[in-house]
Amino acid sequence: MSGLELVEALNQWHWNNNCFHDHVLQFAKSHELILKSDEDEHSHELYRLHEEFRQLLESFVASFLDHYGSTLQDLEAALLEAQASDDLYITMSSEVVREELFALLDYQAFHKTMLRAVAMDAESHRPVGAAADDLGDSCNASAVESAKAGSARSNGYLS
Repeated sequence: MSGLELVEALNQWHWNNNCFHDHVLQFAKSHELILKSDEDEHSHELYRLHEEFRQLLESFVASFLDHYGSTLQDLEAALLEAQASDDLYITMSSEVVREELFALLDYQAFHKTMLRAVAMDAESHRPVGAAADDLGDSCNASAVESAKAGSARSNGYLS
C-alpha cells in the first residue's frame, strides 16, 4: 500500500467512524462528574482521564495500522507525503483528519472537547422548543468548515 493509499484509508476510517463522535461522547458521559467538578481546576484525576483517553485513541490508531500491516512510522511518512501533495483534496482532507485525531492528544484540547461533548449531550436532551446553542454536532459539516478555515480545531468539538 502506498503512502497516499494509507492516508486515504485513514481518512475513510475516520469518517466511517463518525470522527469518533460516539467514542468521545461515551467517554465524556462516563466521566461527566469528574469533568464537570473540575471545570475551573485541572486535577490529577482529570490528567488521569486524559491519559486513559489518549491510550484509547492510540489503540484505535494501532488497530487501524495493524489491519493494513503498517506502522506508526509508515503513517508518519504517509502524512508527510500527503501534506506535500499537489492535490488540494488530499492535502486538506488529511490535514483535517490528522488535526482532529492528534489534537485530542493535547491535554487542553482534550479537556475542552470533553466539556463540549457533555454540553452537547445535555443539549440533545433539552425539551422540544427550547433554544438551541451553537454547538456543532455534525462531523462532516465541521470537517468542511475546518478545511475552509485550515484547522480542524474549528469543528464542533475542537474549537
